[in-house]
Amino acid sequence: MNKMNKKIGLYIRVSSEKQLKEGFSFEDQEEKLIIEAQREKQDYLVYRDGGISGKSMDERIGLKQLMTDVEFGIIDKVYVTKISRLARNSRDLQNMIYDFEKHNVSFKAINDGIDTSTPMGSVMVKLMGIFAEMERDTIMEQTRSGAEKRAKEGKMYGSAPVFGYDRVIDETSKKNTMKIVFNPKEKKIVETIFEMYLGGYGYKAITNKLNKEGFRTKKHKLFAINTVKTILDNPLYAGYIRYGKYKDWTKKRRKGLVTSPILVEGNHQAIILKEDYDKVQERMKSNQRRKPSVGKYMLAGVLTCPECGSKMVGSKTRYKKKNGEQVERLYYTCSQFHNKGLTACHSNGIRVDLIDPIAIKKIAKKLNSPELVDTLYKYITENTIDENSMDGKRRIIEIEIEKQATSKIELRKLYTEGIITASELKEDIEKINQKTDEYKQLISELDQDDSILKSQSLSVTKQDVESFLSNIITTFKPETDTERLLVKQLLRTIVRTISIISKSTLAMDIQVNYDELLYQSMKIIDLNG
Repeated sequence: MNKMNKKIGLYIRVSSEKQLKEGFSFEDQEEKLIIEAQREKQDYLVYRDGGISGKSMDERIGLKQLMTDVEFGIIDKVYVTKISRLARNSRDLQNMIYDFEKHNVSFKAINDGIDTSTPMGSVMVKLMGIFAEMERDTIMEQTRSGAEKRAKEGKMYGSAPVFGYDRVIDETSKKNTMKIVFNPKEKKIVETIFEMYLGGYGYKAITNKLNKEGFRTKKHKLFAINTVKTILDNPLYAGYIRYGKYKDWTKKRRKGLVTSPILVEGNHQAIILKEDYDKVQERMKSNQRRKPSVGKYMLAGVLTCPECGSKMVGSKTRYKKKNGEQVERLYYTCSQFHNKGLTACHSNGIRVDLIDPIAIKKIAKKLNSPELVDTLYKYITENTIDENSMDGKRRIIEIEIEKQATSKIELRKLYTEGIITASELKEDIEKINQKTDEYKQLISELDQDDSILKSQSLSVTKQDVESFLSNIITTFKPETDTERLLVKQLLRTIVRTISIISKSTLAMDIQVNYDELLYQSMKIIDLNG
């Protein structure tokens, strides 16, 4: 792009209502940046991110667009009011500055007096990035200390409403602090949940009863199994405050589980007795020790309910034959019914032993069809990225990183819907993180060594495509639970949905994920070539 046509990128970010009041509003930032851009007598583009913290790089759509435009040479300058608007830790800042420098883009933070087009600017921006990270860490530590202090004093911390209680102003406090008091209607529901669980009912039975009788959560939604589990696990209802269940949540998520969190007697009234809460915890731990049905439900996550269209999950029933033999039968049932009961949908159960072989046979037939081979071959030959250029190779790896991020979101959704277990979620997330790190390392190597670009050109034949699809089909004969789990993971990748048209005949419509098949085939063919 001609230098005269390039624009200035003005980046604006507001993360909270508090910042709006402190002069960090979109309008305040934009006004300052536009005035600065007009001094340069150069056209500009405005990029905005609202309600997102500086740490959440993946969620900042405006910033992603800015960095894309930097890469494509649309802009040659980036302006912000303060460095903290762009990044809150030195690593992210240095990565962005590195990208700016690589594409001959200068960076200016007006309020901080930083301009990388000047001799001292590059040095100063690195120092300011370090100071911004120190400030963020200090704020986080102060927040943690304040929350821990309130917990040890038996006071509720955080602003999120808790089911069973309402937050009101404590009139006995000189500082008008908040306290929690009973919500009479919700209190009865909490009591019902604990009574039913202690009476031998399971999560699903409790959830079904609550929804059937018209009870709803604080957000006026149907109760789900995970909602009931969360209530049963919370010591708040026994009169205790728990703090520090997870350490460094933003970085470690559930990996940061603390075995002995802080547990102190609270200043609020309990809904249930402490001994009842302890009995509930013992039963919940006992249930967790049961071996999960890993790999037994290969179509879970792709099979959809014929009534509501939601994904179907695995379930089992047991019955006795006339001779006294105990028999276990596996089914796929609607996830909405499984999590929320009859109020949300019906069971629509389909036997695993009947539908699995039919579905696998139909998927194999679809993958083996000449039409699919022709479609993939045509798409590959017409749309293959030039992998002999740095940008081509880099873009392919970046696409994979984006897919890994999307996979995380899908996995968490599957876990929320009860389609996969916590252990499956953890294992899959760890694999994704490992893969992402490997791809980032490849990008680093590409940037450092141009000789990697001297690879042979990609030459694809129809036989290559047929071989790729045949290799997939050969995996569709699992004999062990581990092999079935691998097939399950593969199906989630290459099949979008399996819609049941008729439960009686098991007629179905299978939608193949052509984009993923294309991408995987290009990777495999390239590796073999």
